[in-house]
Amino acid sequence: MSSPPKSAVYRPGINAVLHEHEQMSAWLFFAVMSYLVMRFAPGCGCTAEACGGPLWYTEIGLGAILGWGSRAGVPVLHSVVTGIWLLYCLKTASLFVRRSTAWAITGLMFVYCTDLWAGPSELNLALQTISLYHLLVWARGKKNYFPPRHLVIAGMGVTVAMLTTPGAVVFWLPVIGHMLWVNQGRRLLSSCYCLGGLAVPWTVVVLLYACCTQSTEALLSDYIPLKLAGAQDCLLLRAPLQIFVGVLPGFCQCWIPPVLALVPGHLLLFMWMRPFRKIRRSRKVGINTTLGVAFALVFWESFCTAGATEFTAFYPFMLISLIGIILSVRRRIRNRAAKRVLRGIGLMVPFITLVVLLLVPLLRKAMGTPAPQPGEPERGIERIILRRN
Repeated sequence: MSSPPKSAVYRPGINAVLHEHEQMSAWLFFAVMSYLVMRFAPGCGCTAEACGGPLWYTEIGLGAILGWGSRAGVPVLHSVVTGIWLLYCLKTASLFVRRSTAWAITGLMFVYCTDLWAGPSELNLALQTISLYHLLVWARGKKNYFPPRHLVIAGMGVTVAMLTTPGAVVFWLPVIGHMLWVNQGRRLLSSCYCLGGLAVPWTVVVLLYACCTQSTEALLSDYIPLKLAGAQDCLLLRAPLQIFVGVLPGFCQCWIPPVLALVPGHLLLFMWMRPFRKIRRSRKVGINTTLGVAFALVFWESFCTAGATEFTAFYPFMLISLIGIILSVRRRIRNRAAKRVLRGIGLMVPFITLVVLLLVPLLRKAMGTPAPQPGEPERGIERIILRRN
């Protein structure tokens, strides 16, 4: 018998489509778990300059509305955005590994929720991960062009980054350029969709800011433009090991020496090429070039200038790095039982994180250690709400 003819259409080796009920269940799970972490985490940290800016005050106003005049509604907004971010982490991992392994990888990424504190920079992180997923869907051969909603989301990401983490604006330059390059024959219309996406967040912020503050006088003064500074004040020259410490979860930075943090930090930042080996050559060159340029620009803006370091901009790259590390480790482990154990550990990480956060206050009380005082973002929220009431 003759063999069946081979199709020239690229077919991924796994089924990477998550059904609607699976996506809703995953988003609800991650949203609830992130809210519990936010609610019970002692002394929540903040990885970005969250205090100040129109989007920050808009978020406080919406949170006060949801919380009936208290700051209890702010973590609700946080959990919604964080749930979307982790959902797209799951969908991105599902493009390269099986479902259970993708859940384990997302469980490991959940550890970074302990560093997030209801700041508007998390919205930029979610938009970055969504656009990264759209790029990888194209790279895997499932799309031949980027539909309008992808271009609108990328445009929104630029404006949100300018309002929250200005250093992350450079991430979107190669991403939007790649999308416009792929959409040959419809670039003018695609550019219009990007410009429309640029205007959407600013219009929404102006309207909500006016409703929450009854004034738009301070809107432009609160806006933080992108600042480029001299190399003499850059973090790369002042404290180079901080580059690798900052990409680790905040709870382990105090007990991992900077020299030891160099190894996992280097793996998470730069070991992200393996997942793209089975992609068609033309698309592999495009996706590697786009992400490589985006990474170089974010690295330069974060560490080679005197601007504020925003480690949240590196989280999408760390997701790809983690997928590559998992793929490399799974090739070297022949025992199926060991793989199941490691997969189970990843699946249990969200629950372990929550249990540890619940036990920390009890241990502090048992050892007579005073409880941490509310952080500056928490006090800022209370002052704003009290001033409005």
